[in-house]
Amino acid sequence: MLFFTLHPWRARQRTQADAERPHRQGLPDGQAAAQEAFDEPTRRLHKIASQIPGLIYQFRRTPDGHYTFPYASEAIRALYELSPEEARRDATRALAMIDPDDLPEVLRSIEVSAETLTPWHSEYRLHHSDGRVVWLEGQAIPERETDGGVLWHGFIHDVTERKQIEQMKSDFVSTVSHELRTPLTSINGVLGLAAGGALGELPEQAREMLTMAHHNARQLAHLLDDLLDMDKLGAGRMAFDLQERPLMALVEESLDANRAFAAQHRVSLVLVSRLDQATINVDATRFRQIMTNLLSNAIKFSPPGERVEVRVEAVEDRARVSVSDRGPGIPAAFRSRIFQKFSQANTPKTRHKGGTGLGLAITRELVERMWGILSFTSEEGQGTCFSFEFSRCDLCSRHCMRHGYDVPATRPPCRG
Repeated sequence: MLFFTLHPWRARQRTQADAERPHRQGLPDGQAAAQEAFDEPTRRLHKIASQIPGLIYQFRRTPDGHYTFPYASEAIRALYELSPEEARRDATRALAMIDPDDLPEVLRSIEVSAETLTPWHSEYRLHHSDGRVVWLEGQAIPERETDGGVLWHGFIHDVTERKQIEQMKSDFVSTVSHELRTPLTSINGVLGLAAGGALGELPEQAREMLTMAHHNARQLAHLLDDLLDMDKLGAGRMAFDLQERPLMALVEESLDANRAFAAQHRVSLVLVSRLDQATINVDATRFRQIMTNLLSNAIKFSPPGERVEVRVEAVEDRARVSVSDRGPGIPAAFRSRIFQKFSQANTPKTRHKGGTGLGLAITRELVERMWGILSFTSEEGQGTCFSFEFSRCDLCSRHCMRHGYDVPATRPPCRG
């Protein structure tokens, strides 16, 4: 991706530069030539920017929280129906065009980028005056200014066509998954009954074949569930029942639900540390899904006789839950793709572990949709630790005062 750093005090529109030319005609030849040489790099950059199929811009958050566009290329006219001059005067007009369902996440991502000085990236819908809805993708690099403000240098372009193709793919996956799910449920039930002896005593070989078929049918059902979850998350159709809930109760329920799976692999689950009294604002079902995805991965990759450790601890005004194993670790070359859909490390130690390659992608989406943070550390040959964090509701008053939830809320405040 190409970024230009255009200083706002030098980035003038072409019309401005043209307007100044008559004034230069009255200057002494030396001064006029010097001024012309000074302005030439700016004009050259404007010419380049006008040929790029997207918006090159600077976006600034002032120390008091206001937003401005110190610079915007001419492409802002087509994308936001604003002139560069209008965007400089009032950035809120551009923000007001963002779909109301997408705006909170866009604002949240801007605030996170400002606080952490990490690159900003977002995809969102924009409503045009003629009724059209377009998808935009934006990314930018932030830098802290001496007055405490934050200035981003970035690029925004139209990705409507790509989103339409993605929607077609999503519709196909959803249709196929739903069509397969009903007959697969029946197949699973029949195979389970037969393998359990409902048809009477069976020869050993027949029972083994039925058990294998039942196992494979369950794996396929799990794949369909993952595909449907990924489809719902990608389309924004997954509902979340966010409520203040006791953290330790959720963690202990998740551990109990996965002990049988751990026993099958001869791995023990150990709760190393607790954070009693902590409450978090989450969907209980989705929290347990996050825990199950991380625990099942840790169990599968742990050698028999080892233990998977779970730690619950405070990090400032947040609660962190960590799941650690002593497995083979994640290869360094694979770590940048660990959260991509259908990604699995292809090594002799991990190839036979199975899975859909969707679990971690779903886990990250679930954590982020509930306003949390997911991270991991890993050392080859030593093991891996996945951690996720949520703001603590029992410390809500301090947290809300710190982050100023009055206007605008960049994440949902705790209830109660």
